[in-house]
Amino acid sequence: VVGTGAIGAGVYVSFFGAPDEPEPAPSIIFPNRIEAFLVPTYDTVPNALASERARATLALGEIERMDLTLEGATTSTETLLEKLTPPSGLLREARSIMFGIHSFDRNQPFIIIEVTQYDRAYGAMLAWEEDMGRSLGNFFKPLKGTAPPTTLFKDVVFENIDLRVSQDAWPILYAFPRRDVLVITTNQHTLQEILTRLNAQQVRPVLP
Repeated sequence: VVGTGAIGAGVYVSFFGAPDEPEPAPSIIFPNRIEAFLVPTYDTVPNALASERARATLALGEIERMDLTLEGATTSTETLLEKLTPPSGLLREARSIMFGIHSFDRNQPFIIIEVTQYDRAYGAMLAWEEDMGRSLGNFFKPLKGTAPPTTLFKDVVFENIDLRVSQDAWPILYAFPRRDVLVITTNQHTLQEILTRLNAQQVRPVLP
């Protein structure tokens, strides 16, 4: 995993839009770069994420956070999630969200959501499983994917964390590494990088 070295690197921030845009909000995990771009309507969010995943050029192991804006205002957590058509239960539990990509065997997509209630968020994820491939669409589409299938999940344990993992033809996995954090991605290497950065951000320096 390339994470530890990457965390020591600087953050590259790139904005497309007016120069007086507000500073980006704090990230759930440390990104190597932040890419902010405009979308014409809320309905274009899924395709905008997919286009940025295909376009971005990152060094191996780096993470890019993607910030979507509409008419100069960052889209709300609920609005961003709503365009991926999850169950309403997950919308109600989401406090903040981070869309991103991780450079490992091409750009791998991920979504990190801070949730208020683990039990309700987990129940919503179970209800979403069959439709997750269609909901995440082109953003999570594998290289040789065609039409997203009905996604079927099974239990897997990875580094003492319970995962739910879909079939290999359309890989999606999700996990709650903490009861207040949900991670959705495509592979265990990206999950491991996210876990490394989550743990690093929990460590605070002791002031004299």
